[in-house]
Amino acid sequence: MNKLRAMRMFVNTVEMGSLTAAVDSLGSNTGAISRAIAGLEKQLNVRLLNRSTRRIALTEAGGRYLDRCTNILRLVDTAEDEAQDAYLRPAGLLRVHTFNGIGQQCVVPCVASYKREYPDVSVALTEIRSSLVYGWLDGERCQAASFC
Repeated sequence: MNKLRAMRMFVNTVEMGSLTAAVDSLGSNTGAISRAIAGLEKQLNVRLLNRSTRRIALTEAGGRYLDRCTNILRLVDTAEDEAQDAYLRPAGLLRVHTFNGIGQQCVVPCVASYKREYPDVSVALTEIRSSLVYGWLDGERCQAASFC
């Protein structure tokens, strides 16, 4: 089983106070959660939870492991949120090279519209001679060019 998923099941079970309560929260079943926690215990060679029919209780090692798992899962969630945010909200520098004369007529209005849509992107607009573009494409200095 995926270690992060098992850690999430462990943390959620402790936070919810029982395997049964964790089932609803995780959309899983008690058997899967119990196996995940048992797998962690086997891998770590230490008991994380003391279980009874009525409750669960953290062992000392389980308490330390819970703290670390909580921090790790928070970092993973933050990393995923930031990665998704970068996809949804681009940021950085976009370099646009355009031919003399075309930039002012065609490209500038498009760049202005793009800037309104993606304010975290800065645009560097350069007008160049068309003969330079062919060399840049051959030298892989740029990946695409439009010849209107």
